[in-house]
Amino acid sequence: MLLKDVICSVQGTSLTGDLHCNEEISMEYTTTMMSSVLILSEFDALMVTDLCGIQVVRTAVMSDIPNILITDGHVPTNAMISLAKESGIALATTMMELSKVHGILTDNGINSLYH
Repeated sequence: MLLKDVICSVQGTSLTGDLHCNEEISMEYTTTMMSSVLILSEFDALMVTDLCGIQVVRTAVMSDIPNILITDGHVPTNAMISLAKESGIALATTMMELSKVHGILTDNGINSLYH
């Protein structure tokens, strides 16, 4: 599934334009703890989280994760959006709850690295 289709399927909004929009997403990583990302991350996975702080983007940078989806209607700060763009990380948001997003992605054939 392409990233743009993932964002559409969860009624999300891209905050970094078309960055990675045509990238194939086959693995997602749903988490509420950034420390687990550092231990169990997989390159090219989509990080799905209900956390919304600059640390989320910094963790993605350190873990070479190119795509982040923030759930539960959280609104990233301008600093988060700027850092994501500077780092080449696609950043999107959705109003949906974390568990619902996880279910939709699973139903669409995206494997879960960890939940």
